[in-house]
Amino acid sequence: MIRPTHQQSSGRCTPLTAPSQLLERHQVTLSTRHLLFAGDLQDDYCRQFSPHHTSVYTHYYHHARRLLPWLGSARVHCTLLPERSLTAVCDTVLYYWPKNKGEAQLHIFSLLAILPVTTDWWLVGEQRSGIRHVEPLLSPFGIVTLVDTARRCRLYRFRCTLPPPFDLLNYWDRYGYQGLTIKTLPGIFSRDGLDAGSQLLLEQLPALQGRVLDLGCGAGVLGVVAKQRYPAIQLTLSDVQAPALAATQATLAENQLSGSVVASEGFSDLQGLFDVIITNPPFHEGRQLSTQATAAWIRNARDYLAPAGRLLLVANAFLPYATLLDQTFGSHQLLANQSRFKLYQVTKQ
Repeated sequence: MIRPTHQQSSGRCTPLTAPSQLLERHQVTLSTRHLLFAGDLQDDYCRQFSPHHTSVYTHYYHHARRLLPWLGSARVHCTLLPERSLTAVCDTVLYYWPKNKGEAQLHIFSLLAILPVTTDWWLVGEQRSGIRHVEPLLSPFGIVTLVDTARRCRLYRFRCTLPPPFDLLNYWDRYGYQGLTIKTLPGIFSRDGLDAGSQLLLEQLPALQGRVLDLGCGAGVLGVVAKQRYPAIQLTLSDVQAPALAATQATLAENQLSGSVVASEGFSDLQGLFDVIITNPPFHEGRQLSTQATAAWIRNARDYLAPAGRLLLVANAFLPYATLLDQTFGSHQLLANQSRFKLYQVTKQ
């Protein structure tokens, strides 16, 4: 189980998302339940309920860190698969639909495999994220009812009559790159093959030595290729997503390579200084374009680089990172400039 090791301040609650605002219309009914919040939890709506009747199961480490100070470690679960201890503390699931249908199926079917059939399911999400898939996904296994619609969201209830079969082996996929096997799971960026940005970085990858960090590693492709080419490096790979961490560990094992895999929100749980940081950072939060996480990574990278350490960052060409790199490091190099992607290198002076 992934346990957050550095608690965030409980502080002010995050603004409610549209799905939570839809759920809030039914709060009188929900307030008497023992609730399990699951899925893509992008706000703190769960804090409107008693912490003694609330638990969380998420694939996202940064969501777990945010909720840990309020709920405590016994009630915040950040794991690839849900733990059976959840069955003792919940009679109702509030599931937030993610943008990836395969990820939703992995979440939901793994929970259905351990929860009693009497569990009451409430599933909510934005229409643009594909919440309509609830009906064809779950109707073969029980009764699906549309309860409410508002703010371009839908809220369904589901009562299971026949739990679907679940085997994690059916969710694994793989692809090859330069003799390596990359193992992937639903919801991981570029699950079906190497993306063009990572390919550009790997084509231009300079010589590496010392401690190397693959930040936001996904399935670990940047790190394992670096380790294959430069076996002497000390490799660390980090991500916020439980499937990504599991896939990275599987990818290392499949290729008989060594590396330390760490759950971390940016640099939150990373220790020591690195000689090189390589990254193809995300620029979405859910379906919203956002560069806030990458901007924080760039600003914080300076504190985690050894003297003369380097940051290698590939990004879509339209994203405004050059100015931030110059502000943080004084200057930058453009190692590659394509129509869609740019590869930046900065050095800590």
